[in-house]
Amino acid sequence: LVHLLANKGIFADDELSEINIDKTYGLTLYTMQQGTRIELGDGDFTDMIARLERVIQSRNGLAGIEFIGLNSNRGVVVRLASKDPRQRIDHVGETLIVSHREGASPSPTGNRGERKHGKKG
Repeated sequence: LVHLLANKGIFADDELSEINIDKTYGLTLYTMQQGTRIELGDGDFTDMIARLERVIQSRNGLAGIEFIGLNSNRGVVVRLASKDPRQRIDHVGETLIVSHREGASPSPTGNRGERKHGKKG
């Protein structure tokens, strides 16, 4: 996977924060700068990386993307980061779904401190 990512020029060595390997969920990547979680699962990484490339190209990078799910047979799931911590935005196929998380309230500090992975330092 690391070799495939490097050959495609998607991530340089210092752009990935973590690669988690789980028997049940497969592989999950975390980017260093944005803290984006990218779930690959297991299977054909060549196809998943091609779909990841299309997402990155269509958005001109990963800025503003909180989550990318490539492990679905039905397509790619992209969750955009929201400035309002109560609001979660999901993009499934061509449908944009906006929903509110119950119990969350607006905070002047946003999501700071809640992310367990990604941005180090």
